Amino acid sequence: MKISFGYVSEDVELDILYDYLAIGNGKNTVKQVLTYKDIIQLQQQAEKIYIHPELVKGVVRMVRATRSHQEIALADAQRVEELFY
Repeated sequence: MKISFGYVSEDVELDILYDYLAIGNGKNTVKQVLTYKDIIQLQQQAEKIYIHPELVKGVVRMVRATRSHQEIALADAQRVEELFY
């Protein structure tokens, strides 16, 4: 299977740009919901999550398979695997 994305039309590109610009206008309406300490605590909790070695092997195999597949032009990088650590 080969997927070709091509380019979007001018109208779609303008919509994307206007949506992006509108995000910047919302800066004043965003409210803080977590403190710095909350985020650090959540990161520490996430680091304690056990990931079974077979799951890690599966991810490595999938990433490696994308590198040698004929119909995949841009393969996953090793950084994808590093998300586990």
